[in-house]
Amino acid sequence: LAEAERQLRAALAELGQQGPKAADTRRDAVTRLGVLLCQAGRDAEAEELLRPRGFEHRLARGVFRYPLPRDQPAEAADTAGVADAGAPLWALDGALSGGMLAHLRSLF
Repeated sequence: LAEAERQLRAALAELGQQGPKAADTRRDAVTRLGVLLCQAGRDAEAEELLRPRGFEHRLARGVFRYPLPRDQPAEAADTAGVADAGAPLWALDGALSGGMLAHLRSLF
C-alpha cells in the first residue's frame, strides 16, 4: 500500500500542474488515494483530502479495514476466487443507475 500511495501522490503532484484539462484524472487519483488512506486506517487524512472535493459519506471502517491474506499465516489465508486480495479497493462514482440506487437506499 505504501508504494501505491507514493505513486498516487506523485501523480497528483504532476496532474496539479496540468490545469483544468486533467480534472477527471485528478479526481480519479484523489478518489483512489482517499480509499487507500481509509484502508490504512488513516481516516482523518482521507477526510481532509476528500471532503473539500464534495465527498460526504463513507463506508464503515470494517468495510475498509478487513484483514488481508498476507496478514494471516499461510494456512489460515483463504483467497479462493480472489484474483488479487492484496490490491487496494477501487471506488466508482455513478456506477449504479438512479433506479438501482433508489432501490438499494430503500432497503436500508
